[in-house]
Amino acid sequence: TPSVQNMAARPSAFHQYARATSPGPVPHDSGTSPEPVQDSFTPSASASEPKPVKQGLLRSLTREAAYWSRKIALGFASFPALLFGVGMGVSPAKLTGASELHKLGIDGKGTRVAVLDMNFTKFGAGDEDVLGVYRVRNRSFQKGLEKSKSDVVEEHATKKKGYSFHGNAMACIITGESTGLTGVAPGAEVIGVSVVDEQKKLQPDLFIEGLQWVLDNHQEQKINAVSASVNYFRPTPEQRERTAQLVEELKKAGVPVFVAAGNSGPREDSVLFPADVENVVAVGAYTQGWSSSNYDDRLERYSSRGGPERPGPQLIAPGGDMFTKDNHGIIQMTKGTSNSAPMSAASFALLSQAFPEADYEQKMGALYSTAQPLTGDSKKEGHGAMRVFEAYQSLKAKP
Repeated sequence: TPSVQNMAARPSAFHQYARATSPGPVPHDSGTSPEPVQDSFTPSASASEPKPVKQGLLRSLTREAAYWSRKIALGFASFPALLFGVGMGVSPAKLTGASELHKLGIDGKGTRVAVLDMNFTKFGAGDEDVLGVYRVRNRSFQKGLEKSKSDVVEEHATKKKGYSFHGNAMACIITGESTGLTGVAPGAEVIGVSVVDEQKKLQPDLFIEGLQWVLDNHQEQKINAVSASVNYFRPTPEQRERTAQLVEELKKAGVPVFVAAGNSGPREDSVLFPADVENVVAVGAYTQGWSSSNYDDRLERYSSRGGPERPGPQLIAPGGDMFTKDNHGIIQMTKGTSNSAPMSAASFALLSQAFPEADYEQKMGALYSTAQPLTGDSKKEGHGAMRVFEAYQSLKAKP
């Protein structure tokens, strides 16, 4: 989830998803806010256990140098990006390798991704192809988007973000088309599912209801994948069980549920609900270096890990410093595992367009088997760093 350290002063709506948006401390909420416990991560049967990656001193120094030089360079670029409304080339399409598929005419056209998030509002060119929003709090589906009611001047002056910022940023990662800022699947379409209550608070029961709506409507709405960049603390056993049931039903229907692993790393057992639920595709975050190989790519320290009691992520995807749009169409630099979930869901949408006859296991197997290990520790990175172009090549090479 994008970096939102400034949201600590906001109501508890932000407390519950800040774990997925910021590595900073998050106050513990009482009541129904959730946190997870599950069995340890088991790699997919379609891909073998990643081999350990040798971590020499030179490699470690190279990775750190690339990471910090890139971070500093993007820091300098963030002001002109905001001023001129351009993405400075740090594009989701480029970060995932999806730009290579775009050259082949594979851009997600004919596919749809459901994004479970806080809210969605009008925020720029085509409003990033959000076709409509199902709002759990009033159980209604509305085509199109409403105009943001928050004050852009006040938000930037006080470093507060409207609660629609997050959903808009996730939509932009999937379908955004701006100068220097192209989404992973710009030809795809987004169905927004707003899972907040009247007080703008995230509750696990509302997430479950949103997931139920996706299950009930995925055929009518032609939904190919789900992206959920929300985390909760202390879920009840009933909430966990119900979530697992819905995710399993969606999997049987061929619709994967990609969930941000959370930003509670580097401690063990830090993957947050619902990313720790069986059959969910939990996604951690890494940052690419300057080279075209993965030599100087780095797993983000804040990316949640598995451990003895909880599963680790199945994949890691780009999540570190990158540009997305806020709820007023302004370009901002963000970071977090929330960014990684829509990266993965949109990549699945690309494979769905390219191989309409391929089933769930074939497409997920391709993403798993072509992922590049950075550390070799599956509890930290699952199968490794997602490479959608390589996944496409893998499927294309098979009968």
